[in-house]
Amino acid sequence: MGKIFRNALFWVGPSSNDWVTELRASHGIIQTAAAQDDILDVNEVFEVVDLNGGFVYPSFRDGHAHPLFAVREHSGLKLTEQSSLDSVLQQVSDFRLKHPTVDWIDGVSFSAGLYDSGRATSESLDQVCSESAVVLHSDDRHSLWVNSAALRAAGFLDKHSHSEVPGIDRHEDGTPTGVLREWPAMNLVMTAMPKSTAVEDLVLLYEAERILINNGVCEVQDAWIDGSNSDTYLRAARHNKLRIKFKLAYRCTPNDWQRELQSAVALREAIGSESSSNVSVNAVKFFLDGSFASGNVSLLSQQTASDWADGQLLDAILQCARNDFQIHMHAIGDRAVRQALDAIEVASQEHTWTKSKIPVITHAELIADEDVPRFSSLGVIASVQPAWAQLDSALASTLELIGPEAEKRMYRFRDLADANATLSFSSDWPVSAPNALAGLATAVTRQTVDSEQSFTTDQCLSMAQALTCATKNVATQLGSENSGSLDAGQTADFIVLQQNIFETAPRELAKVNVLSLYVAGNKVDAVLSGEEPQCFEQELLPS
Repeated sequence: MGKIFRNALFWVGPSSNDWVTELRASHGIIQTAAAQDDILDVNEVFEVVDLNGGFVYPSFRDGHAHPLFAVREHSGLKLTEQSSLDSVLQQVSDFRLKHPTVDWIDGVSFSAGLYDSGRATSESLDQVCSESAVVLHSDDRHSLWVNSAALRAAGFLDKHSHSEVPGIDRHEDGTPTGVLREWPAMNLVMTAMPKSTAVEDLVLLYEAERILINNGVCEVQDAWIDGSNSDTYLRAARHNKLRIKFKLAYRCTPNDWQRELQSAVALREAIGSESSSNVSVNAVKFFLDGSFASGNVSLLSQQTASDWADGQLLDAILQCARNDFQIHMHAIGDRAVRQALDAIEVASQEHTWTKSKIPVITHAELIADEDVPRFSSLGVIASVQPAWAQLDSALASTLELIGPEAEKRMYRFRDLADANATLSFSSDWPVSAPNALAGLATAVTRQTVDSEQSFTTDQCLSMAQALTCATKNVATQLGSENSGSLDAGQTADFIVLQQNIFETAPRELAKVNVLSLYVAGNKVDAVLSGEEPQCFEQELLPS
């Protein structure tokens, strides 16, 4: 049965930037009224769907997020005040009093700027909680602040422990301070933490899906898959109850990328053998640097080292591409961005990129002038986080680090758009909430939510440009052909909002409710219908 959607205004998308008053879909594909006799079966019955005066846009997509990591954080300590170290310590103390039997306190998140006080140490956390292990995540998720109990659990038995691992802050006498920067150091504690069960992780994935649906997201790139979460997605594929699409990028590291590539291939084959069409392994993820807050950003001005040697990165890119994976590179500093572009340029001489596997550089926070046009000339997609392009405390700290000369080269959305680069939006959830409307507000104003303080307003996008970056361009990044707009021939993926975002004050956009999400012309409820995943415990657990 076909569907005719009425009683709404429909923003068709970037190709026409126009509105229509009716939308027709057959077998989940949008048709035009004028062409219906040529395209539709004349005997097809149409159901009329009343959208109650809403405003309809292509559904959002998220080009870089960590859904499972995000929902795992929801069950722990949520820090609500980040203005001072004392406030964080008090909240840890209060949580401990309310949960006296908890062995591990896992908390999010604090501003990494607290490190500057010199008091963010294991000793300061010990003063408010010494019996239980305490693990606090920085707001960019690139460092941890832990207490002595967590250090002991991770094998820090003396000042010489883990001396070969980078990223461990130490006192003058060599003992760890409790600050662990970037994954090799962080993973020492993360692997020591209690693990959730297979069924618990599946329930968490459905909770992540519910949150994404409520935010109007129909497709997401999970940008960090490894042995800790791959089984969850495999079980979800077998369960075959997911309502939106999850694309997976397997993380490859400089020290072990060949084995990790084999794991990515094996996971892709295992998921592909299941009946689900909503889970697939499409990409591999490379970290070329860290974050500004963690102090591990690859910058041209400082000649800081990359996590990958140039030849090693090129070899990894080519082998992964030949195995039909999209290349998804984390590059924040301008030197990391250049290294990524250089590698793609050389790789392009030996490999032809398909439309569904266009190389991606994610974050791209700081870009040198001469590298802006290279995104377009090399056909590289810039997957950026629009919510970060505001002068909040995190950006203020970054600007102090890089200096005034580099300020104009941060978050160059308009420059990339003017250079005809494909700019796609993402949240990096849990670093930012998967609220695409909030991201649109920042993209068009470059202002903070709670003030009118602006940041490089010459980089503002128009609402139509920003909306395209959150819809059609992400579909392009994810290889979702015939998706991302409401033009004829496109999949009928759309959201219904209560008001016209083109006429809504940007400051109010984050408050606009997503009334409903439609995928292939079918309404998707945020609540899982039928049996809950807990009912499948025996099916999901290994025999």
